[in-house]
Amino acid sequence: MSARTGPSTATLGLIREAMAAARANDKPRTRKLLLDAVRLDPGNETAWQWLAGVAETPLEATAALDRVLALNPNNEKAKAAVRTTRLQAGVAA
Repeated sequence: MSARTGPSTATLGLIREAMAAARANDKPRTRKLLLDAVRLDPGNETAWQWLAGVAETPLEATAALDRVLALNPNNEKAKAAVRTTRLQAGVAA
């Protein structure tokens, strides 16, 4: 078993495509690409954090941010965002 050395080339490619889609304001494509990236590499903190930003619902965003915090409890951006997102999820419910 080899040690994890970082995201695969395929995952990085998906994230790059997602960033290009985000710059083009194509939220559905951005979201699809990021979902593909986290399926391929569920431990990719960056992909999860970006996915939270393009989530379809506050509940989906909360789940993505929770995943970020499970991967890195010290992620300050995720800590701050999850509070707001949980409030939005509560209002939506």
